[in-house]
Amino acid sequence: MKKCFRIARSPTAGRGVFATRPIKRDELIGKAKCVPTTNRDGAYLVVSDETGIWAKMTGPMRFLNHRRLANAWFGEDNRITATRRIREGEELFLDYGRGNEPEKGR
Repeated sequence: MKKCFRIARSPTAGRGVFATRPIKRDELIGKAKCVPTTNRDGAYLVVSDETGIWAKMTGPMRFLNHRRLANAWFGEDNRITATRRIREGEELFLDYGRGNEPEKGR
């Protein structure tokens, strides 16, 4: 898989993840690296709905910022996929509060 993103300063918050080329709907953007933790304080935390295990997200995907109308989705096996077509240069976002199913955009 050829890398399709870069980390850069974000107008939303600190750093963010940006597309370096057009990304197709449902295309794999990358995999999040997650390390189990018992410490629930701090940034980059995710929890598995099935197991209730908390994890700290590490690696470049930790810089995905939140937006209610997200263009990326955190799915099975820590896979980050596009929920719609994403333009080159566009910032990638996750909806931190979304349930298990992504809302597909146009």
